[in-house]
Formats: sequence, structure tokens, C-alpha cells
Amino acid sequence: MSLFSEKLSYYIKKSRLTLLYLSSVSNFDVSYISKIKKGERLPRKKEHLVSLINALRLSPSEKEDLWDAYKISLIGEDQFLQYQAVKKFLSSISGFNGDYAICKFQHSPLTNSVYYGKTDVNHIVKAVLESETSKENGFIRIVAQPDYQFLMDVLVSVSLSCPQMEITQIICLQTGSEADKLVYNVESLRSMYPLLSYSDSYCAKYYYDDVPAHINHMNVMPFFVLTSSYTVSLSADYTLADISSDANRQALYTSIFQQMLSCTDNLICRDKDCSFLPKNPVEYTSSETPDLAVLSAVPFLLPFYSERALKEMVRKDIYDFESTTEAVLRYAQGIRKIMQASSKFLCFFTEEGFEEFLQSGYLPGLSKDLFNPLRTGDTIYALKQFCSKQELRHQTPLLLKPNCITLSSNFRLFSDTCSNALVFRTAKPFLLEEHSLAVSIRDFFKHVIESEEVYSASETLKYIQKQILSLERQ
Repeated sequence: MSLFSEKLSYYIKKSRLTLLYLSSVSNFDVSYISKIKKGERLPRKKEHLVSLINALRLSPSEKEDLWDAYKISLIGEDQFLQYQAVKKFLSSISGFNGDYAICKFQHSPLTNSVYYGKTDVNHIVKAVLESETSKENGFIRIVAQPDYQFLMDVLVSVSLSCPQMEITQIICLQTGSEADKLVYNVESLRSMYPLLSYSDSYCAKYYYDDVPAHINHMNVMPFFVLTSSYTVSLSADYTLADISSDANRQALYTSIFQQMLSCTDNLICRDKDCSFLPKNPVEYTSSETPDLAVLSAVPFLLPFYSERALKEMVRKDIYDFESTTEAVLRYAQGIRKIMQASSKFLCFFTEEGFEEFLQSGYLPGLSKDLFNPLRTGDTIYALKQFCSKQELRHQTPLLLKPNCITLSSNFRLFSDTCSNALVFRTAKPFLLEEHSLAVSIRDFFKHVIESEEVYSASETLKYIQKQILSLERQ
């Protein structure tokens, strides 16, 4: 029996409803429902089960439990856990806006001291890091896991208050392809995301190992924080810290850090020219034709606006009006070429984000200090172009269903299955270079479609056309 058949049998028994009654309110006959209960059949389409499950009169938590069991039985527990982790990751990071409190402790770090307990350890770590912000050529070098959330939060505060501060962190990612290991790595990426998206000076380096075994067998104090003045050794559970200003000890830990650094790879690429496609996207060969997707709260409309509309969008009172206008037009043209070269361009968006855009007129990621809201008439034109596919025939808009994922208006994520590239268009755009994480997030797009968490292309177009009619009546 599958997990779904076990759960369904339990809830049918609990409801005290007969198979004959369930057959009368669903699209299944009695024998087919019986086979589902025994695990001999599993409907491939979720919509076929809706009436059956609704008839059981389950509570919201019970219904969610049964649907999760269905998904696990359909795609396997490992894939289910992986997709759930990615979904949680995308929902949590899309709402991040960089609002972090920047505060100071009133004491300076004491040297050559040992601290016990998380509270005292946190205090001394924060004091050491913040004392470095006063140094002209200060730096912070860290060997610690992102699950030390207090440390990650302090690093965000430090990077925002002192943008030029050089911060390098070495982390260990879990090796293996099992779901629980991938979930650990996705959670690590979530903890680092604020730094990755808002700090140019933060450098994340990684290596692979069995995290629990590796950390527990390194030594009693496997982690450390190194600055120009202090060395802080940390226990694996961050409840013990040993701080020192001794020059010999600092030289030793500097040597250890450099040795570890030589065995790591870059987690992300923050090149200003980082892109999910080559420099000349129109020069693809037939075997390299990309398969692209963009996940955003708002439909990816920029390439569909006229050149005039994009020029008028740029505020004329800004000091670099001409260069900003040129950059916008060049970017829109580049995206059009990319979409024309692709074999598929899936555009995922949410109803809430789309309607918020229609009210404000501002495209996501564009500062109100630099840009004007787009005119309604220009947006109507862009939406009609968006639906027509006359120029960009491979582009397919897909509206996410309400319970699929929550996205903020400024969140955008690009994926290219040809190169497995994944680009986060944040305040400081970056390309995720670690392969398994990029593949896990990229595969989420495929899962969303297969699990019917999006409306079909035709349903999406009908929704957009309805919004166009509404705009035209205004």
C-alpha cells in the first residue's frame, strides 16, 4: 500500500461514509475507489481527486495531510521533501527587504577569556565583529555554518553599516543526493541569502563533507571568527567561545583559514556582467538552445513595452538620465534576443503581484527615485503583446495558484536549464554557482507545473485578457 492509500483508508473509516456514497459524489465507481484504498491505483491528476477528498469533510490540517500523502505517493518522499524545502526557501527569501537594525554594544571585547552559554557567546561575537567596523582596513574571516543564525544576522548589520568591510565565510555543504541532505543545503542558502543579496563585500566559499561527522570529529572548537585584532574559537553548538588577541594564535588561524580556502569553491558569482546566458545570446547553436523560466510576482513585461514608453518611464530630473535610459533600452533589447533564441520561456507570476503592479504602474526592481510609473495605455499595449506571441512565440505566461507560493513584488528569479544557471535579481544580483542547489531550485519550476499548482496557459491568458478589459474601461 502507498502512503496515500493508507491515509485515505484511515479517513474514509473515520468519516463512516460508504464507498457507494463516495462514488456518487465523485467521478469514480466503487471498484476504483476500492483499488485506490488498496494501493492498486493512483490517479495521476490531482483534480480527479478533489471531489472525493472534499466529500470526506476533513479539517484543513487533515486535508493538507492527505494531499501531502498523495504527492509523496506520486513523486516519492525524497522529491517531495526537496520541493517543500525549495518552496519554503523561495517564500521566505522573496519577502526580505534589507530592514535590519544596526546597533552597538556598550562594551569592548575582553581578551584571552572563555565564555560559556549562548547569551555570553553571542555578546562577545557581536562585540568582536562590530569592533572591526572602526578599522580602516578591517576584515572578517569566518569558518562556521549558516545555522548560527545570530552570527548571520550580525554580519548583515555589519555589512550594511560598513559596506566596504571584507567578509569571507567558509561553510560545509552536506554531501550526497538524499533529500535530507539537499534540504540542509537549501536551508543554509536561506540563512545566507540576506548577505548574498545586499552585500558586495560578502564572499561565501563552500566545500562538501558529511556535516555532522566532519564537524564533530574536527575538534572541540571546530569554528572560528578571525579579525585584524581578535581570534574567537567556537564550539559546534555555539555555547563555548575562546577569545584571544595573541599574535601567534592569530597567525596560526590565518594559516588554517588560507589552507581551507584553497580547497573551496565560490558559492555565487557577483560579476557585474553575470547573466544566465552567454554574452551574445543570439549566437546559440541548435544543440544549445536554452530552456528558460522566470519566477516573479509580476509578469515579465519589460520586453513588451515600446521604446517610447521605456524612455518616458525614466525620470528626466535625474543627473544621469541619458545613461539610465540607454541602459534600460539595452537591457530590454537583450532580453528580447534571449527570448527569441530560447526554445521555451516560462513566465510564472502571482495574481496578487500582478494586481499590485496594475495599481502602482511600477515594474518590480525599479526605484521610484529614478523611474516614473508606466502609463495605463502603454501597459495595455504591453499586455496585448504579452498575450499575442507574434514576436516572442516561445514565451508562455503561467499564473500561479493562490496556495502555491508567496512572492514579494520585487522578487525575480531566472533559470536556464541549458547551463543550469540560476540568477537572483536582487539589490545586488548574483548567479548561484553551486550545482546541486541550482538544479534543485530549477527543478521546482517543473514540479510546479506537474503538480498542477499553476493555471494552464489558456487559463492564464484569459485572466490577463480580463485585466486588459478592466484597464480599458477605466
